[in-house]
Amino acid sequence: MTKTPEDAPRGYIAGQYGQTALAGRNTYQGGFAYGGRFGQDGRLGFLLGGSADRNNRAIDDIEPAWGVFSGTAAPQEWSMRDYRYGRERYGLGGDLDYRVDANNQLYLKGLWSQFNNYGTNYIYDIAGTPTPGAAGTGTIPGASLTRTTNTRTPKDQMWAATAGGKHTVGVWTLDYALDAAGTKQRSQGYRYSNFNYGGPALTIAYSAPAGTIYPRIQYQSAADSQAAFNPANYTLGNFFQGDRTTSGRDVGGAANARLDYTLGGHASKLQFGARYRNEHKVFTSQSGFFIDTAAAAPAITQFPMSFSDPGFYSALSSGYPLGPVPDADAVIGYENAHAGNFRNVISAASDSLGSFDGSERITAGYVMNTTDVGALQVNVGVRVEATHATYAGHSLSTPTDTAGNPTGPDVLAAVSGTKDYTDLFPSVQLRYAVDPETNIRFAVTRGIARPNYPDLAPNQSGNTCATCASQPTLSGFTTGNPNLKAQYAWNYDLLAAHYLKTVGVISGGVFYKSLRDVILTRQFTYTGPGPFNGYVGYAPQNGGAGHLFGFEVTWTQRFVSLPGWLAGLGIDANYTHTSSNVLVDPATGREAKLLRQSPDFANVYATYDKSPISARLGWTFNGTMIQYYGDGSPAPGGDTYFYQHGQFDGSIVYNATPEVQIQAQVLNINNAVFGFYQGTPDQRYNIQREYYRQTFFLGTKIGF
Repeated sequence: MTKTPEDAPRGYIAGQYGQTALAGRNTYQGGFAYGGRFGQDGRLGFLLGGSADRNNRAIDDIEPAWGVFSGTAAPQEWSMRDYRYGRERYGLGGDLDYRVDANNQLYLKGLWSQFNNYGTNYIYDIAGTPTPGAAGTGTIPGASLTRTTNTRTPKDQMWAATAGGKHTVGVWTLDYALDAAGTKQRSQGYRYSNFNYGGPALTIAYSAPAGTIYPRIQYQSAADSQAAFNPANYTLGNFFQGDRTTSGRDVGGAANARLDYTLGGHASKLQFGARYRNEHKVFTSQSGFFIDTAAAAPAITQFPMSFSDPGFYSALSSGYPLGPVPDADAVIGYENAHAGNFRNVISAASDSLGSFDGSERITAGYVMNTTDVGALQVNVGVRVEATHATYAGHSLSTPTDTAGNPTGPDVLAAVSGTKDYTDLFPSVQLRYAVDPETNIRFAVTRGIARPNYPDLAPNQSGNTCATCASQPTLSGFTTGNPNLKAQYAWNYDLLAAHYLKTVGVISGGVFYKSLRDVILTRQFTYTGPGPFNGYVGYAPQNGGAGHLFGFEVTWTQRFVSLPGWLAGLGIDANYTHTSSNVLVDPATGREAKLLRQSPDFANVYATYDKSPISARLGWTFNGTMIQYYGDGSPAPGGDTYFYQHGQFDGSIVYNATPEVQIQAQVLNINNAVFGFYQGTPDQRYNIQREYYRQTFFLGTKIGF
């Protein structure tokens, strides 16, 4: 949770100021820490630290949506999004401990943080039913155009505290801890306001040849373009208001005992202990989708704004002009002042559907023995865990007759349930020291991945808007699944490491995981009662059995034997390759790679550490991987993939004095793009590609 203070009291203050290349936004951060050991023999330890930062990042984003029309894949929507964030973080952490003597210690640790995840998003959306032509071209007759302001105001708070002690009496060592934590997220006034196009009917041409990353749009004439970008042609049609609160608390404790003894003349340790954790989370939703019923709705011209972004997305691809946007604060002020002009079309039942209550209680105990037999260390153990989960939510159903015809209004019903299961987790770990610098490790363990207990509660959560149904990234539509089961794995790991005499390590290993009841996230189209009928969203489900096989290598070295200034050179590099497979759909027998499991990821950093300079220049890479399962086809509606991502970052620190540092840093040097696509790695239908450009920092750290 926090560091433990050592040595004489000392501290530091630090600050950084940054600038983003995209939109010239600024960012800054600062921090401090002070602590050490006080009193007789340094028995009292005290440490206090804190940090604060503000990130005004901008993001340019294009999110097309695809469908299949007359047997041809074609774009049916473009969502052009310009983000302007004002994120703030504050945090404090501290440690207080007292060493009664060499064998007895007491401590208290805690932290608190707050994150204001504020931002405004300006969206220009073009949608319609395409008429495919030849070679990936076509038109969208009578396209609908919408200009949207989105204001987000989530506030996240967290606190945690733990108290405990450690005591040694002869061959016995006892440690114990009690801990408590709480979280709260409140999003009040989260709002989408949609201005709908009402000018002359427009036909939009598009070009999306096979394999394209950027499906292009084109207006048919200069007059059409002028009409599309005339703010007077857009009037306020509706707005979505979402007020949501999530609160949680976690309490627990643990106690462990260790006996140092000899077994057949070999040094051994017997450990046993128990752990208890009780976690509870509540989510409440209050939302509405309000239609403007006024005889004459206001146009964007009534809410003029100085903001414009003529260079929107131009660093990656041209042809996506954002156009005029209304002032978000002025729009919200108008909506609040004219509440009588708007009618809420979402039933009160939708708030109940989106709210849930869940808890998870885990009681665990373990016993473990470690024995050193010459160069071989043997560790065997077993852990038992009893899990009790409860959930409560609501479901909506439509009463029907025997022929399936509705016989009355939708019925809202409360739903609750529990899940109880107990598991054993044995483990065997071997370590063999080939020589003082080289060791080999082998382990066999059993593990568990429990369902997120809020996912067990039946619920439907998300945003409703005029263009949300086919875009789950815009609606955020998710559902719970009371039938989720825990996922289990048998893990087999073999690792070898050699520690270099010239400062460094070379290591490598192979691993294999045999999986059961793998928890998946699957994309689906919901059909049923409630506000999300026809929406595309995501739901957690259990698949079947699966496996993960891979190998990893690491090389860390400082070339201290080189002459002169070259002795500061070094390298930090690692690479992991995996191969995975899981039964995604037991009903059809479909198999695929594991979710969020990149087949290749690597970090390669060139380093320099020689007084007074410390520098890093590195590359981080993640290969293509599946984020959500679709139908597995190479067409729209197939699996959703992360694009591969390779990013360069660099930093340099100059130690002007032993107490003063000057720091410089640049992130995302190569302007790496983040995003998703659907289909397969060979048939890419881009559904999101966003970029940030570079961020530059300059700062200092002063010790005292």
